[in-house]
Amino acid sequence: ADTIELGQGATYILLEVNNTALGPTGLPIALSQILINGHGSTIRRGIGAPPFRIFCVGQAGNLELVDLAINNGDPGGTFFGGAVFSHGGTTTLVRTEVTDNTSQCGGGLHNRSGTMTVLDSLISQNTGNHGGGICSSAAFGDALLVIERTLITNNVSNGEGGGIQSVRDQALGWMSTVRVSESTVSGNISSDFSGGITSEGDITVMNSTISDNHTGLVAGGLYVARGSAEIERSTITGNTVETTADIGGAGGGVVVNDASATISNSTISGNHALGAATNGEYSGRGGGVFLAGFAADTVVNIEDSTICDNTADVAGGGIAVQRIGGTDPIEVMLRNTV
Repeated sequence: ADTIELGQGATYILLEVNNTALGPTGLPIALSQILINGHGSTIRRGIGAPPFRIFCVGQAGNLELVDLAINNGDPGGTFFGGAVFSHGGTTTLVRTEVTDNTSQCGGGLHNRSGTMTVLDSLISQNTGNHGGGICSSAAFGDALLVIERTLITNNVSNGEGGGIQSVRDQALGWMSTVRVSESTVSGNISSDFSGGITSEGDITVMNSTISDNHTGLVAGGLYVARGSAEIERSTITGNTVETTADIGGAGGGVVVNDASATISNSTISGNHALGAATNGEYSGRGGGVFLAGFAADTVVNIEDSTICDNTADVAGGGIAVQRIGGTDPIEVMLRNTV
């Protein structure tokens, strides 16, 4: 393993592309085990520099970044990961700030069929067409994203997942798994599915807060589809979905669609579904929770939880259920829940 010690509080400005093997990157691709101790330093793409991300991790790579700030990465075009792109490798960020980066998918970070762990870090003010803060995708193998004691805030997606987007490959069977614990996903924005987190795979949210996120289509806080969710001892509050169109506009706090979910010992409050549906569409439904079905079963268990003070313009201030396609059942089980 190689260890690189950066200067205490130093700033490193990158002005040129180092390589283009996996898209333009400012530093050499990590192809072995590398630890970078930042000591509070910053690495950024310089003003006026050509488009490139900062870090790239190859399939044989294992990169750990500690006490570092990474900003202004932008690979341009259709390339992924503004600050860090992991292509099947292993990436760990510890006490690292990822801010003001941009890319097609994963404005800050993109984990592509690898393992990415983010600990005690800040992911903020990044922009992507999908996954404003982080994108984790099972493109050619399983993907695992672990978030602990981290703040993901004020990121913007022009598509899905303002804070986090997780995508599985259902056709090939690759799974994308996300584990969020003791973290906050807040103040993120998307124009499509979920201002906070979009999970098309399996997700666990424990001892965490999803708050004050906003979307223009479906699911202000959390969108779960074609997979499963376990939400425990968490708070989902102040999220909003707002649309002026018939389509979308459902699920201020949580949407579960063609998936299973267990919500326990949690609070879903103060979320809003804004939009007046016509022609049988579903906007303005499910201020707190919206359960939908298109082509598969949707099964949700809510226990020992509180769903309160949510609003919907049309129906279901607390919970709304609507089958939009197919004939499979939607099952909802409530226990010790108000």
